[in-house]
Amino acid sequence: QLRHLLPFPEQGHRRYFVRCKIMEKLKEIPKFKNEQEEREFWQQVDSTEYVDYSTARRVAFPSLKLSSQPITIRLPQSWIERLKVRAHRMDIPYQTLIKKYIFDNLSR
Repeated sequence: QLRHLLPFPEQGHRRYFVRCKIMEKLKEIPKFKNEQEEREFWQQVDSTEYVDYSTARRVAFPSLKLSSQPITIRLPQSWIERLKVRAHRMDIPYQTLIKKYIFDNLSR
């Protein structure tokens, strides 16, 4: 981002400065083939070159519901202990590891 320091002449002999951003035209956001391509793009660029955050507004989504549903499942205690040990090695909660296993097998 380009910035200039501009003196205020009305302040007499003392030098006061204010930062002001030079207005630049925002870059156009490209079209993406998929969500992964978009994610990789935003991880590599400075979003302030594409989005004017000074015009952003707060938005609420009151009707938004969780996309997951809690379930109860009975597993042998030995399985749960083994899951907890593996999850601990991976530094993730054991419930997350269970979800990963389910997702990986459903994706096959």
